[in-house]
Amino acid sequence: MEDPSRQPIYWVLRDEGRTIAGVARKVPVSSQQLKNAVHGRTPPSPLLRARLPEILGRPLEALFTDEALKTQYLGQFGRNPSRPSRSGL
Repeated sequence: MEDPSRQPIYWVLRDEGRTIAGVARKVPVSSQQLKNAVHGRTPPSPLLRARLPEILGRPLEALFTDEALKTQYLGQFGRNPSRPSRSGL
């Protein structure tokens, strides 16, 4: 079953044989930060929005859904308002 929260960038990376770790090094961000954006857990950070189109040679709109691009990035320790916290608080 396909994960509906995966962003289009997931398929771009897979089709081009790229790894999250390899692309994260080029941005540069942590692999975890890129993985969270790829799997729709957090919206892409301003740095990801700027660098990924350059690195992958595709427009930002081809890498992330409109919903992900509309959501404000709250920083490394912020909470993504579209996802509940695990603690239930």
